[in-house]
Amino acid sequence: MHIGTFTGYALRLEETSSRTALVAVLAELFAAATPDDVAPATYLLQGRVAPAFLPLELGMGAVLVTEAVARAFHAEPALVRERFDRVGDLGIVAARLAEEAGRDPAAEATPPVRTVFERLHAIAETAGSGSAARKVALLAEVLTPLDPVSAAFVSRLPLGTLRLGIGDPTILDAYSVATVGNRSLRPRLERAYNETSDLGLIGLTLWERGIDAVDVLGIRVGNPVRAALAERLPSAEAILAQLGPCAVESKYDGFR
Repeated sequence: MHIGTFTGYALRLEETSSRTALVAVLAELFAAATPDDVAPATYLLQGRVAPAFLPLELGMGAVLVTEAVARAFHAEPALVRERFDRVGDLGIVAARLAEEAGRDPAAEATPPVRTVFERLHAIAETAGSGSAARKVALLAEVLTPLDPVSAAFVSRLPLGTLRLGIGDPTILDAYSVATVGNRSLRPRLERAYNETSDLGLIGLTLWERGIDAVDVLGIRVGNPVRAALAERLPSAEAILAQLGPCAVESKYDGFR
C-alpha cells in the first residue's frame, strides 16, 4: 500500500464522526493492506512509530518540523513560519507547499507506507550530539516525495495533532470486519490485546497466520498486561453469586 492510499483513508477518517462509519473505513483500509502494511499502518493511525508502551517518540517540536517542511519543499523558513502562524496547522502549510511544488497527487506516485514508517522510526531512534539537525534532514527526506495529503499527515505526526478520532476498540473491530466481515472476532482480539498491549503485533499475526495464532500470542516478557476493568453488579448478593466465596474489604467511598 502506498502512503498516498493510506493517507487518503486517514483523510476520510478525519471527516467521519460516526463510530460505525469509522470502523467501515478502517476495515476497508486494512482489507486493502498486505501483511507487511498492517502493523505500520496501525501504529501510524495511533500517531506512533512503535507500540505505546515503548518510550520511542519522534522528538520534534514545531520549530524542527517547520525547518523540515521548508527544506522538503524548497521554501524559505520564514515563509513557512509566517503561514504556520496564520493558519495554526503545519499540516495545512505542508500540503499547500507540496501543491505549489507540483507534487503528484496520485497515490501510486508515493512511497510504500512501510517505507515511510521505517524512516520515521529511524528519526525516533536518532539521538546524541547533532541529533536535531539530523532529524530535520531525515524528516525533509521523508516529506520531499509526498503528495499534499500525505505531507499534511506526516507533518502533523510529530506534533501529535492528528485528528482521526479512533481508539483501540475501533481498530480491533476493524480488524475483525476486514478479515471475516463482521465483529465476531472482537472478544478474541481484545483478549490478545489485553495480554500483549500491541495492536500492530495482533494485526500482523492475524493477517499472516489467522485468529488461532492470535489466540496463543499470550503474555510475553517486556509487554505490559493491560489492567482489567471491574465488572459492575447491582448488589452484594449478585457479586457472591458471580464469584462464589470471596474476601470483602471495607471501603469508605464505595465498595469492592
